[in-house]
Amino acid sequence: MDDDWDSLLENKRVLIELTDKCNLHCRMCCNRKSPHGIGQGFMDIKLFDRILAEINLNKQWSLELFWLGESMLHPEFDKILEIALQKLENTNSHVNLHTNGSILDEKKQRLILKFGERFPFMTVSIDAVHPETHKEIRGGDLETINQNLKEFLFLRKQMNAANPRLNLQFIIMKENAEETKAFADYWEAFYAQNGINSSDNIFFKRLEVHDIEKQKEANKLYDETIEKFNLFSTTTSPLGIISKEKSQPPAYWFEEKSEQRQVCAAPFKNPVIRWDGEVTVCCFDDIFFYTMGNLKNSSLRDIWYGEKMDAFRRKHIERRYDELLTKDGWAKCKACIGYYFPKISEPEIEHYCKAKGLN
Repeated sequence: MDDDWDSLLENKRVLIELTDKCNLHCRMCCNRKSPHGIGQGFMDIKLFDRILAEINLNKQWSLELFWLGESMLHPEFDKILEIALQKLENTNSHVNLHTNGSILDEKKQRLILKFGERFPFMTVSIDAVHPETHKEIRGGDLETINQNLKEFLFLRKQMNAANPRLNLQFIIMKENAEETKAFADYWEAFYAQNGINSSDNIFFKRLEVHDIEKQKEANKLYDETIEKFNLFSTTTSPLGIISKEKSQPPAYWFEEKSEQRQVCAAPFKNPVIRWDGEVTVCCFDDIFFYTMGNLKNSSLRDIWYGEKMDAFRRKHIERRYDELLTKDGWAKCKACIGYYFPKISEPEIEHYCKAKGLN
């Protein structure tokens, strides 16, 4: 997969879904019996190998090995990581992973730690400090997850490894908002008591709801909670906080289909590949309103740099949103909180237009 126009783009991410199966039942997640509406499955390891072979890994891609499922459930997860490790050697790309941490055993821990700087971050979704809250929100065993994380931290310390750095994720919602501060206190105390020096973070994330009014409510709760407990972003050691800056205005606004709406970065920087090879333009398109093709029939290069994809990008650039977005698709785009990061800058858009001969 290669084309000159994206060589200068920053924060490029290719999302590769290893599976849409999950062993938890998170109340805020779109993962259902059939999250994509096609039945569930695992990516064929040969397809994964081919995808990596078609990506120019010297263009600083982040390989996001997750989406709607728990990637570690893949029966060949270890082999997939070994393939990625081999392909990433002598490149400037890296791996990124989100996990619920429930099956992060020692074998997987050691394999992950082999990556070094090629695996800069791993995000673990926890969302609770009390087991009963975790059970209510995620349907899992918090004690097992916490133990897995602590064992990982001890092993990383023993190996004198810096990466991957952990993001301990806590999605703020009405079910857990009152224990937000307790979550921070719990992990800060653990790091301090065990002498764990790191660049890890507690990541307080806003709840994503694909409904404008409900998203506004979620944003309000997020702002109020961060302010109530004074949990603004910090870079303190050994455990920073990622949330919002103290000076930041209230959470994200919503822009209509107008000249003022900024161009979305996803169609330029974020190909999304379902476990069966179907490709779409954005990770919020979980039921594939905007499918661009399938890797069973085309190469990733032909799809991502093809005419259909370019036509989609041009409509974004020209703000032709009524042609671009269906009613249901627009409802998702309008409430998207991922719309604000990563962004695509004006120089990046100009670079694309120049490469494509657009005025």
